[in-house]
Amino acid sequence: MNIKENDIIYYKNNFELALKFIENGDFLVEIETEEDTEWNTIDKIIKILEKLELPIEKNNYFIKKAENTLNKLLKR
Repeated sequence: MNIKENDIIYYKNNFELALKFIENGDFLVEIETEEDTEWNTIDKIIKILEKLELPIEKNNYFIKKAENTLNKLLKR
């Protein structure tokens, strides 16, 4: 499976936020942090994400690109 995407990456103070625009129209957010930072738990990262007020689905923060693409293919 080949997934095409365009990314915009924001990095500040060991916090990396990548906005991923998938060719099929999906929009994903990927966050990476360093271990010894103030963002050292999933709950803290989710709170930061909620403060950004991005128009995203909040029912599954952990969906993967391949899983999402496969689900769409299976629904065809």
